[in-house]
Amino acid sequence: TIGFTLEASFWDAAIEKITFTGDSHFEAIGTLMFWGSNIKEIDLNGVIEIGSSAFEDCLNLESVSSNTCYYIGDYAFYCCKNLKSASFPNCLEIYERAFYECESLAEINFEKLEWMDWYVFQYCESLPATLELENIEYIGSYAFEGCCSLTSVKIPDSVTAIGNGAFNGCTSLTKIDLPENITSIGSRAFSGCTSLEEITIPEKVTTIYDSTFEGCTGLIEIYIPKGVSTIEDF
Repeated sequence: TIGFTLEASFWDAAIEKITFTGDSHFEAIGTLMFWGSNIKEIDLNGVIEIGSSAFEDCLNLESVSSNTCYYIGDYAFYCCKNLKSASFPNCLEIYERAFYECESLAEINFEKLEWMDWYVFQYCESLPATLELENIEYIGSYAFEGCCSLTSVKIPDSVTAIGNGAFNGCTSLTKIDLPENITSIGSRAFSGCTSLEEITIPEKVTTIYDSTFEGCTGLIEIYIPKGVSTIEDF
Protein backbone atom coordinates (compact mmCIF):
# COMPACT_ATOMS: atom_id res chain seq x y z
CA THR A 1 0.00 0.00 0.00
CA ILE A 2 1.29 3.45 -0.89
CA GLY A 3 0.83 6.30 1.59
CA PHE A 4 1.16 9.90 0.47
CA THR A 5 2.36 10.40 -3.08
CA LEU A 6 5.36 12.65 -3.50
CA GLU A 7 4.59 16.32 -2.96
CA ALA A 8 3.76 18.32 -6.08
CA SER A 9 3.93 15.18 -8.26
CA PHE A 10 1.69 16.68 -10.96
CA TRP A 11 2.20 20.39 -10.22
CA ASP A 12 0.90 22.52 -13.12
CA ALA A 13 0.34 19.42 -15.29
CA ALA A 14 -1.93 19.25 -18.37
CA ILE A 15 -3.88 16.24 -17.00
CA GLU A 16 -7.66 16.66 -17.40
CA LYS A 17 -9.16 13.53 -15.82
CA ILE A 18 -8.00 11.05 -13.18
CA THR A 19 -9.79 7.96 -11.88
CA PHE A 20 -8.53 5.82 -9.02
CA THR A 21 -9.73 2.26 -9.63
CA GLY A 22 -11.13 0.00 -6.95
CA ASP A 23 -7.84 -1.89 -6.64
CA SER A 24 -5.74 1.28 -6.42
CA HIS A 25 -3.08 1.26 -3.69
CA PHE A 26 -3.19 4.99 -3.06
CA GLU A 27 -4.48 5.92 0.38
CA ALA A 28 -3.63 9.60 0.43
CA ILE A 29 -3.08 12.48 -1.98
CA GLY A 30 0.12 14.35 -1.15
CA THR A 31 0.60 18.04 -0.42
CA LEU A 32 0.39 20.21 -3.56
CA MET A 33 0.09 17.06 -5.70
CA PHE A 34 -2.13 18.58 -8.42
CA TRP A 35 -1.62 22.26 -7.59
CA GLY A 36 -2.49 24.45 -10.59
CA SER A 37 -3.05 21.53 -12.98
CA ASN A 38 -5.66 21.47 -15.78
CA ILE A 39 -7.61 18.62 -14.23
CA LYS A 40 -11.40 18.84 -14.80
CA GLU A 41 -12.78 15.76 -13.10
CA ILE A 42 -11.48 13.33 -10.50
CA ASP A 43 -12.86 10.24 -8.80
CA LEU A 44 -10.97 9.65 -5.56
CA ASN A 45 -12.58 6.39 -4.48
CA GLY A 46 -10.00 4.40 -2.53
CA VAL A 47 -8.33 7.56 -1.22
CA ILE A 48 -8.69 8.09 2.53
CA GLU A 49 -7.00 11.46 2.98
CA ILE A 50 -6.41 14.53 0.80
CA GLY A 51 -3.33 16.55 1.69
CA SER A 52 -2.83 20.29 2.04
CA SER A 53 -3.28 22.32 -1.15
CA ALA A 54 -3.58 19.09 -3.17
CA PHE A 55 -5.85 20.71 -5.78
CA GLU A 56 -5.28 24.37 -4.98
CA ASP A 57 -5.83 26.71 -7.94
CA CYS A 58 -7.09 23.95 -10.24
CA LEU A 59 -9.18 26.47 -12.13
CA ASN A 60 -10.68 23.92 -14.56
CA LEU A 61 -11.77 21.41 -11.92
CA GLU A 62 -15.56 20.97 -12.06
CA SER A 63 -16.30 17.76 -10.16
CA VAL A 64 -14.71 15.76 -7.35
CA SER A 65 -16.03 12.75 -5.45
CA SER A 66 -15.00 9.99 -3.07
CA ASN A 67 -16.90 7.49 -0.95
CA THR A 68 -13.78 6.55 1.00
CA CYS A 69 -12.20 9.88 1.98
CA TYR A 70 -12.38 10.75 5.68
CA TYR A 71 -10.11 13.81 5.88
CA ILE A 72 -9.68 16.84 3.61
CA GLY A 73 -6.60 18.92 4.36
CA ASP A 74 -6.27 22.68 4.58
CA TYR A 75 -6.42 24.59 1.28
CA ALA A 76 -7.16 21.28 -0.53
CA PHE A 77 -9.49 22.88 -3.11
CA TYR A 78 -8.61 26.50 -2.42
CA CYS A 79 -9.79 28.87 -5.17
CA CYS A 80 -11.09 26.13 -7.48
CA LYS A 81 -13.42 28.71 -8.94
CA ASN A 82 -15.17 26.39 -11.42
CA LEU A 83 -15.75 23.53 -9.00
CA LYS A 84 -19.48 22.82 -9.18
CA SER A 85 -19.86 19.52 -7.34
CA ALA A 86 -18.12 17.96 -4.33
CA SER A 87 -19.36 14.66 -2.93
CA PHE A 88 -17.67 13.17 0.14
CA PRO A 89 -20.51 11.33 1.94
CA ASN A 90 -18.19 9.66 4.48
CA CYS A 91 -15.87 12.58 5.18
CA LEU A 92 -15.52 13.34 8.90
CA GLU A 93 -13.17 16.34 9.05
CA ILE A 94 -12.41 19.30 6.78
CA TYR A 95 -9.55 21.63 7.56
CA GLU A 96 -8.90 25.36 7.13
CA ARG A 97 -9.91 27.03 3.84
CA ALA A 98 -10.37 23.67 2.10
CA PHE A 99 -13.04 25.08 -0.24
CA TYR A 100 -12.26 28.78 0.13
CA GLU A 101 -13.72 30.89 -2.67
CA CYS A 102 -15.06 27.95 -4.68
CA GLU A 103 -17.61 30.39 -6.00
CA SER A 104 -19.36 27.93 -8.39
CA LEU A 105 -19.83 25.15 -5.80
CA ALA A 106 -23.57 24.39 -5.92
CA GLU A 107 -23.80 20.67 -5.11
CA ILE A 108 -22.26 19.25 -1.93
CA ASN A 109 -22.60 16.00 -0.05
CA PHE A 110 -20.96 15.82 3.37
CA GLU A 111 -23.67 13.93 5.21
CA LYS A 112 -21.38 12.44 7.89
CA LEU A 113 -19.23 15.52 8.46
CA GLU A 114 -18.43 16.06 12.16
CA TRP A 115 -15.73 18.74 12.28
CA MET A 116 -15.34 21.86 10.17
CA ASP A 117 -12.30 24.11 10.62
CA TRP A 118 -12.06 27.87 10.08
CA TYR A 119 -12.95 29.45 6.71
CA VAL A 120 -13.87 26.09 5.11
CA PHE A 121 -16.60 27.37 2.75
CA GLN A 122 -15.80 31.09 2.99
CA TYR A 123 -17.07 33.00 -0.08
CA CYS A 124 -18.68 29.95 -1.69
CA GLU A 125 -21.38 32.07 -3.26
CA SER A 126 -23.38 29.27 -4.94
CA LEU A 127 -23.92 26.80 -2.10
CA PRO A 128 -27.38 25.15 -1.91
CA ALA A 129 -30.03 27.45 -0.44
CA THR A 130 -30.89 24.98 2.33
CA LEU A 131 -28.10 23.48 4.39
CA GLU A 132 -28.56 20.63 6.86
CA LEU A 133 -25.51 19.65 8.90
CA GLU A 134 -26.92 16.51 10.48
CA ASN A 135 -23.80 15.16 12.21
CA ILE A 136 -21.67 18.26 12.68
CA GLU A 137 -20.12 18.82 16.11
CA TYR A 138 -17.94 21.85 15.47
CA ILE A 139 -18.34 24.84 13.13
CA GLY A 140 -15.16 26.90 12.93
CA SER A 141 -14.94 30.67 12.71
CA TYR A 142 -15.93 32.24 9.37
CA ALA A 143 -16.82 28.78 8.01
CA PHE A 144 -19.65 30.15 5.86
CA GLU A 145 -18.75 33.82 5.66
CA GLY A 146 -19.98 35.43 2.45
CA CYS A 147 -22.07 32.45 1.36
CA CYS A 148 -24.72 34.72 -0.06
CA SER A 149 -26.90 31.94 -1.55
CA LEU A 150 -27.75 30.36 1.83
CA THR A 151 -31.34 30.99 2.92
CA SER A 152 -31.83 28.35 5.63
CA VAL A 153 -29.46 26.44 7.92
CA LYS A 154 -30.34 23.61 10.29
CA ILE A 155 -27.76 22.84 12.96
CA PRO A 156 -28.04 19.63 15.05
CA ASP A 157 -28.04 19.31 18.83
CA SER A 158 -24.46 18.01 18.76
CA VAL A 159 -23.16 21.58 18.19
CA THR A 160 -22.43 23.57 21.35
CA ALA A 161 -20.78 26.68 19.88
CA ILE A 162 -20.96 28.88 16.79
CA GLY A 163 -17.57 30.32 15.86
CA ASN A 164 -16.74 33.99 15.27
CA GLY A 165 -18.14 35.25 11.98
CA ALA A 166 -19.44 31.79 11.08
CA PHE A 167 -22.30 33.19 8.95
CA ASN A 168 -21.05 36.73 8.52
CA GLY A 169 -22.31 38.31 5.30
CA CYS A 170 -24.82 35.57 4.43
CA THR A 171 -27.13 38.17 2.95
CA SER A 172 -29.90 35.75 1.87
CA LEU A 173 -30.15 33.90 5.18
CA THR A 174 -33.71 34.19 6.47
CA LYS A 175 -33.85 31.29 8.90
CA ILE A 176 -31.41 29.48 11.17
CA ASP A 177 -32.37 26.93 13.79
CA LEU A 178 -30.01 27.02 16.76
CA PRO A 179 -30.08 23.86 18.91
CA GLU A 180 -30.73 23.83 22.64
CA ASN A 181 -27.17 22.81 23.48
CA ILE A 182 -25.57 25.97 22.11
CA THR A 183 -23.70 27.73 24.94
CA SER A 184 -21.64 30.23 22.94
CA ILE A 185 -22.23 32.37 19.85
CA GLY A 186 -19.07 34.10 18.66
CA SER A 187 -18.63 37.74 17.75
CA ARG A 188 -19.89 38.73 14.28
CA ALA A 189 -21.48 35.28 13.94
CA PHE A 190 -24.45 36.68 12.02
CA SER A 191 -23.30 40.19 11.17
CA GLY A 192 -24.39 41.41 7.77
CA CYS A 193 -27.22 38.86 7.50
CA THR A 194 -29.52 41.49 6.06
CA SER A 195 -32.42 39.09 5.31
CA LEU A 196 -32.55 37.52 8.79
CA GLU A 197 -35.89 38.53 10.34
CA GLU A 198 -36.00 36.62 13.62
CA ILE A 199 -33.83 34.42 15.79
CA THR A 200 -34.14 32.63 19.11
CA ILE A 201 -31.07 32.54 21.35
CA PRO A 202 -30.86 29.14 23.08
CA GLU A 203 -31.44 28.98 26.84
CA LYS A 204 -27.88 27.94 27.71
CA VAL A 205 -26.24 31.00 26.15
CA THR A 206 -24.96 33.43 28.79
CA THR A 207 -23.12 36.02 26.68
CA ILE A 208 -23.90 37.69 23.36
CA TYR A 209 -20.59 38.93 22.01
CA ASP A 210 -19.75 42.09 20.13
CA SER A 211 -21.19 42.70 16.68
CA THR A 212 -23.04 39.38 16.65
CA PHE A 213 -25.95 40.95 14.76
CA GLU A 214 -24.25 44.02 13.35
CA GLY A 215 -25.81 45.11 10.07
CA CYS A 216 -28.79 42.76 10.35
CA THR A 217 -31.06 45.44 8.92
CA GLY A 218 -34.05 43.09 8.51
CA LEU A 219 -34.00 41.68 12.05
CA ILE A 220 -37.42 42.34 13.53
CA GLU A 221 -37.62 39.93 16.45
CA ILE A 222 -35.03 38.33 18.72
CA TYR A 223 -35.68 36.15 21.75
CA ILE A 224 -33.08 36.53 24.50
CA PRO A 225 -33.38 34.00 27.37
CA LYS A 226 -33.12 34.93 31.03
CA GLY A 227 -29.75 33.20 31.34
CA VAL A 228 -28.02 35.86 29.24
CA SER A 229 -26.11 38.05 31.68
CA THR A 230 -23.86 39.97 29.29
CA ILE A 231 -24.68 41.68 25.99
CA GLU A 232 -21.80 43.40 24.26
CA ASP A 233 -22.20 45.88 21.40
CA PHE A 234 -24.61 44.46 18.80
